[in-house]
Amino acid sequence: MDKNRRPERAQRIELDQEVTLITSEGHPLRAVLKDLSRDGFKISHGGEDLVVGEIVTIKTARSESRAQLLWVSETEAGGSFIEDAKELR
Repeated sequence: MDKNRRPERAQRIELDQEVTLITSEGHPLRAVLKDLSRDGFKISHGGEDLVVGEIVTIKTARSESRAQLLWVSETEAGGSFIEDAKELR
């Protein structure tokens, strides 16, 4: 295997779904799920102080899934699911 070759990314589904992001401290935040893959997600948020490495819960009207934030910018964040995320769709 070529060491310089990046592994292929899982197929991403583009979304625009309102969700509740619950921080590790239990604070609910409004967010929008922008894309979803087998392993991870991207959300947009209102500029809250989210922290890389934080364990959060993403809740929809039908389900919830725990995840770890892997990157955070001023208005977006992305992470990896700790549990199966199939029910978030």
